[in-house]
Amino acid sequence: MIRTASSAVESELQAKAGKLLRFLVQPRKSADAAALVEPSDESSHAALEALDDLHRAAAACDAPALAPLCAQVAVALTKAAVALAPASSRTHALEHVARVTVQSFEAYLTTKNAKTRVQPQLTAEVCKRAPGAAWGVLPRVLELAKGDGGKVNAFRRMQAFEVAQSLVTSYASLVRLSVLPARSPSQALSLTLLPSSPRPQKTPESKSAVLTAMPAYRSALFTALSTSLTSSSSAAAEFDAARLKLLAKQALASARLAVSLSSQADAAKAWHPQEWSGLVAEAAKSDRFKGAVGVTTLVKQLVGVLGATVADDKAASKKDKKRKAGEVQASSSAAAAKEQQGTPAKKAKASPAKGTPSSAAAAAASPAASKGKKASAAPAAPVVANGESEVQDESVEVDAAGDDSMVLDGAEAAGGAGDGSTPSKKGKKDKKDKKRRRESAGKA
Repeated sequence: MIRTASSAVESELQAKAGKLLRFLVQPRKSADAAALVEPSDESSHAALEALDDLHRAAAACDAPALAPLCAQVAVALTKAAVALAPASSRTHALEHVARVTVQSFEAYLTTKNAKTRVQPQLTAEVCKRAPGAAWGVLPRVLELAKGDGGKVNAFRRMQAFEVAQSLVTSYASLVRLSVLPARSPSQALSLTLLPSSPRPQKTPESKSAVLTAMPAYRSALFTALSTSLTSSSSAAAEFDAARLKLLAKQALASARLAVSLSSQADAAKAWHPQEWSGLVAEAAKSDRFKGAVGVTTLVKQLVGVLGATVADDKAASKKDKKRKAGEVQASSSAAAAKEQQGTPAKKAKASPAKGTPSSAAAAAASPAASKGKKASAAPAAPVVANGESEVQDESVEVDAAGDDSMVLDGAEAAGGAGDGSTPSKKGKKDKKDKKRRRESAGKA
């Protein structure tokens, strides 16, 4: 009636039937000791048959609004079927629950146009709230998460990974509990802590079971991440960056769980951090995922949780570039200082030839070049000028008088003036004598 309601009246009946069903399956806070249900094969079989009917109805349920109700009923029936089974037949009950649950989930994942709208919430709630009864579905769920030979698409593979993560986390959180008899099937697994336990403690069985299943879970996660990060085309990569980030989060949470349940060294042996470290380099080479910083950051955190480190190629290349730039700068500065100092031989070779205008200008400008040197000659320009004028006057007078000897004397005087030397006292006396002779000759 809940599944096939169509009209307004049927919708009202549907709401009332849903409330009644929730009332029947929800746990009670108090239990009457006189009305407790004893474990028996009949009670367990009845709960298992009701669970089979529920999964058949859920496979054809196309109303998403009924997903929470179906999940709640499935959880109640699963707990009741296991708790009501005697110790001799409890293994059979667990196997039956795992089989019917995984068959329903597999039909949803592998069917292209599945009609059901209550999956995957139904399976996820059972794995979360009854992990002890649903633990047997994990191996098949991990195979489906890997793709099962291409039968499952990327979207539904992500749903399988979410179910597996919920199951592993919930099963690892099981504490030391005691099973009390209940008044109704919904209370079959009403669990209370043992009075002898001062605080909740994880059972050794749950620890060993999770650690045993961890390698297969790690392999499924690593395969999904590596296949997408190392693919060269978008067709080969089945997950985009957003889904890979979710997978990296699940891998990080699972690695932390493995470390908390055992030790860092044991977890590293199961998780192989070197392989995860290689995914960072593969992501940097990929054209599609080289900008997926969130994925690489989560993978680096995972490697760090396992006690290893990731070699950052970019940081190393930057350091090498800075080191090489420093070496080049130091060598260039040393060469410049050496050129400024120089050697005496190089200085002599580099200086211009003596007698050139540049050398004369340099010698005049540099006081060190002229230091310690004596002046070659005294300035005699005014004396030379006066001598030349006297010679010119004398030559004119001699020409007028017709005396050839005076011409020679004037030439000698001119030669002496050209040499830059001053006339001696004897030369002056000879000039006076010659002048008197000219004057006497003129009078005659």
